[in-house]
Amino acid sequence: MVSKRFIRLKEFLPLTKFIRVPPDSYYLTRPKLDKNKYYYFHTDEDGFIFNKINNAYDRDLILIGGSSIENLFVDADKRILKYLEDFLIDLKLDYNIKNAGTSGASLLHITNIILNKIVNKKNPVIFLFIPSNDSSILNLHNTYWNIDKLNSNIIGIENDTIFSKNNKTTSYENVLLSLVNMCRIFSVDLFVFNTIRLKEKSNYKVIDNITEKVCRGNNIVYTDMNRFLQKEANFYDDVHLNAEGSYQLAKLLKFFCAKHLSPTQTSSYKFKNKDEFLSLEIRSILKEGAYNINSFNKSEHFMGVVNNNSINFCFYSNIYSKFNTILVFDKKENTLGLVKKINDTDEKAILHIQSGRLFFIERGIKFFINEIVGLHVNFSDKIERTNYIIESYNENEKLNLSIKIREFYLSASNLLRINFVEHKKSCEVFSSFIINKNKPYSYF
Repeated sequence: MVSKRFIRLKEFLPLTKFIRVPPDSYYLTRPKLDKNKYYYFHTDEDGFIFNKINNAYDRDLILIGGSSIENLFVDADKRILKYLEDFLIDLKLDYNIKNAGTSGASLLHITNIILNKIVNKKNPVIFLFIPSNDSSILNLHNTYWNIDKLNSNIIGIENDTIFSKNNKTTSYENVLLSLVNMCRIFSVDLFVFNTIRLKEKSNYKVIDNITEKVCRGNNIVYTDMNRFLQKEANFYDDVHLNAEGSYQLAKLLKFFCAKHLSPTQTSSYKFKNKDEFLSLEIRSILKEGAYNINSFNKSEHFMGVVNNNSINFCFYSNIYSKFNTILVFDKKENTLGLVKKINDTDEKAILHIQSGRLFFIERGIKFFINEIVGLHVNFSDKIERTNYIIESYNENEKLNLSIKIREFYLSASNLLRINFVEHKKSCEVFSSFIINKNKPYSYF
């Protein structure tokens, strides 16, 4: 009787909380791994592991690979996923970070996962780490289409095909090329990294060379990340990172993200006329005056009022903690919207909300920032094209700060911290510093 067969989808159960304990046999070859520990993780609706942020943003950044990326037997607060999530918040990159890595996964399994669970998402980004399993699979009968219970792509398969050594690497190259083309067809942003490993094996370099060739030929960014990780201190066995290695990889990915990823952007919100309020749900009409927005419940809806072609008041909104773009008021169009970049020729009022505070930079004839908790900052009258002097006043204390702006973008988390951003990439933060109240300050 022929058994029913089906394609294996390497995944965890969706919407499930797990506690895993390595079997005793696992410790025999991994003496560096702490014994008698429980490892917790939870999954989203796709069966992907996530840390804290789940579906808060418009785009997903999905790490995918084998058990090296699955990163299971590391404390939850010391995993790649956790560190990278924190780093992307620092970079103001709004992505839901997910981990689709699974033990035993090969490139063919990953192709199935991408096709069945990722391509339907809105502009997803994939960081593909070539699994170490592919190196081993090249030694099996029929490579990816083998009868090995762990690695077979088909469950229930019975196969007695005679082993052939011919074209073993061709199977890998064809599967990788299929994956790359599939991502291109479905507009998935794909970045590829080589296999994570401590020690070299004969097939690793072969796989690396093929991967680099395919990526270069298809304009895919390929990165040899492993060369920065190959230290005993980063691994608890030949292919699995420990807590330190997880941190080091996440730190490398932070710099990679700063170079290659752009901030996400929400839809624009508009004022149709000067009497209309920007609000998801209008609850009240604001009166003129100064308000301390930190005293309001941060779950309150965003509200603002246009008066005399300027925005007088705004409350903190989850919109602006979620989407770190530039909020601008266009005087000509009388609209309020979110953009990534302001050109030198634009005459727009720029608003920036961060950490519960509002910052207002008006472009054109006047240059000033108003922060509505009572602190006022004015640009001096002596203005050159790229150099501005800002004077701030707080409780009769005057602070002078010189700032050089190359593309007229200033992001202020508060008036004692200025982040300078140059838009080679809109997410590249070149420097930040805190003003020392007791000294004069210059920054170039």
